[in-house]
Amino acid sequence: MSQTDSFVEEVSEELRRDRLFSLARRWGPYVIAVLVLVVAASAFYEWRDAQAETARQQAGDALRAAMSVDEPEARIAALEALEEDGFPAQLPLALALATARAEAGQTDAAEASLRALIDAPETDEIYADMARLRLLALRPGRPVAERLELIEPLVRPEAPFGPLGLEQRAIAQIELGELDAAREDLFAILADPGASVDLRTRAQTLLVAIGLGAAETPVLLPSATQDPAPDAATPQTAPDADPDAAPVDEITPDPEEDTPVDPAVDPAVEPGETTDPGEDG
Repeated sequence: MSQTDSFVEEVSEELRRDRLFSLARRWGPYVIAVLVLVVAASAFYEWRDAQAETARQQAGDALRAAMSVDEPEARIAALEALEEDGFPAQLPLALALATARAEAGQTDAAEASLRALIDAPETDEIYADMARLRLLALRPGRPVAERLELIEPLVRPEAPFGPLGLEQRAIAQIELGELDAAREDLFAILADPGASVDLRTRAQTLLVAIGLGAAETPVLLPSATQDPAPDAATPQTAPDADPDAAPVDEITPDPEEDTPVDPAVDPAVEPGETTDPGEDG
C-alpha cells in the first residue's frame, strides 16, 4: 500500500470516529433517559402489583374475620363496617352481607342487597349469577313466573352455574305441568360432564318421579336402593336353609374315585392307604 492510500484511510477513520462521537453527544442523553424511564416504569408496576396483592390478602383476611362472628347481628355490623371503610372487594362483601342479613331474618334487606348487586353495571356475571341463586334460595315459594325470570340468565351458554339453573327450571316446569320440557332439562344435566354427582343424582330422582318418557335416556347413575348383582364366587344357599349355617358346596361323588378304607375294618390296610374297588378283597 502506498503512503497516499494509507493517509487517506487514516483520515477516513478519523472522520468516522468524529461522526460517531458527534452522534453519541447528540442522542446519548435521550437514549439514557429512555432506558431510565423503562427501568423506573417496570419497578413502579412491580411495586403497584405487590401493593395490590397485599391489599387483596388483607381484604380477604378482614372478610373472613367478619364472617366468622357467631352472632348474626354482630356479623352484619362487622361487614357493614368494612363497607364503610372503602373495602376493595365490594362484590364478595355484598354477597356476604346479603347472606348475613338472610341468616338474621332480615329477608327484605337481603333481597334488596342481592337485587342491587344484580342490577349494578360493574357486577361480573359470575357474581350476578351467585346473587340470583341466593335469591332463589331466599324465597323458595315465590311465584313460578318470577322464579323463571331469575333462572333464565343462569342457563345461558357457557354459564358457570348452568346445571344448577337447569335443575331450578326443571322444577318450575314440573310445577307448571310441562313435563316434556322438564325431562329435556334433566337429561341435559345428566349429559353435562360438569354437573356434580349430587346434582346428577337429584336429576335422576326427578326423572324417576315424573317418568322417563319416550325421549332417549342417557346412562343413569346406579341407584342406592338397587340390589347388587349376585357374585358368582359367593356360594348360594337354598331358600329354606338356615341363614346362620355355613354354605356347603354341592359335590357330585365320582364312582371311579378311590375310596379310603378304615384300618379298623381291614387291618391289612395301612392308614391313609386306599383300595381300588376293582381289585379283589
